[in-house]
Amino acid sequence: MRIVYTLTTIKDNGGVQRIVLDKCNYLVAHGYEIHIIYFGTKEDKPECYVDPAVHFHAIDEPAMAGSMASKLKCLIHSVGKYKRLIREIKPDIVDNANSVILSWIIPFVTPSNVKCITELHQSYDGVLIFNKDNYGENSLRSRFLMFLRRYIYPKYDKMVVLTKEDQRKWKLNNCITIPNFTNIKAEKEIDYNTKNVIWVGRLTHQKGVDLLIQLLGNVLAKSTGWKFTIIGDGKGDYKDGLLSFIDKHQEQINYVSGTNKIATYYSQASIYLSTSRFEGLPLSLIEAATVGLPIVGFQITGNDQIVTDGHNGYLCQPFDVQELSDKLLSMMNNIELRQKMGLSGKHSSRSFNKDVVMGQWINLFKSITNKK
Repeated sequence: MRIVYTLTTIKDNGGVQRIVLDKCNYLVAHGYEIHIIYFGTKEDKPECYVDPAVHFHAIDEPAMAGSMASKLKCLIHSVGKYKRLIREIKPDIVDNANSVILSWIIPFVTPSNVKCITELHQSYDGVLIFNKDNYGENSLRSRFLMFLRRYIYPKYDKMVVLTKEDQRKWKLNNCITIPNFTNIKAEKEIDYNTKNVIWVGRLTHQKGVDLLIQLLGNVLAKSTGWKFTIIGDGKGDYKDGLLSFIDKHQEQINYVSGTNKIATYYSQASIYLSTSRFEGLPLSLIEAATVGLPIVGFQITGNDQIVTDGHNGYLCQPFDVQELSDKLLSMMNNIELRQKMGLSGKHSSRSFNKDVVMGQWINLFKSITNKK
């Protein structure tokens, strides 16, 4: 079976790219022919390992800025290149994994004999929060974008979300749930005596970088002997603000812009911290739980599929930085609690086993194509 995945970029080392490329590796190893169409150049390379059998196809990186005429020209170019590639590859399935531009047009420009899937790596609540924060809660643009989603998503043969909660909220007949997985392997057993908290994510509004700075302001003076490892990159005010804060607290904060050795950093910590405003099903939390790190974060869709409050971590009221700070400090001050919650998370994370999750994907591919 021949499958095309579409991605916005292959250069990021974020959770979406890692999970999609991991899927591709798995499918190639199980006899599938895999192609990836992405925006960028032929020189772009993924930051994580990809099986040499995976085929990459670049669409020149679009300049979706400037005038409306410029944006339209860019869109026409992207659609034309996509159609040419599909004619050449002749896939059985096109899976839109995270291509913002192509997601709107794939069902309309892909040949009718090719099955189309779209994956949503952002929660339903996350879509609402993003629209509210960027365009205004009841703005014309917010309402129009949600209308487009509800019009276009049903045109796909299947729409895959990460949680049952999102499937319920979208209320679309073609919507099913398949969670993320991780194949991360702990390099060593977590030493819960280690006084190191780790945070991983893009330096964006979604990941709550501003909330992270507030939290650090609350806890650094109260956490003698503890250090924080912050891993992630970004641009603009969020990155500038964080780096400015870190510059004033270099003795307690280790900043890493990016890494392909995330397991090494997990193994050097004893607590995982999340400040995200919204998620789909966060890969970093699955990874943290898998290696045995207790987790502290907000009660949001995605987090609550991985963390059971009081069992393998703490989930605080959304965006209540003071409560998050207090819960983090209580965990930092109690090694027995860290160990108990960390081991509980390690046990419960087995539901995100790679073979189990990929078995669901393979069953989906077979069912929509009627191929074995």
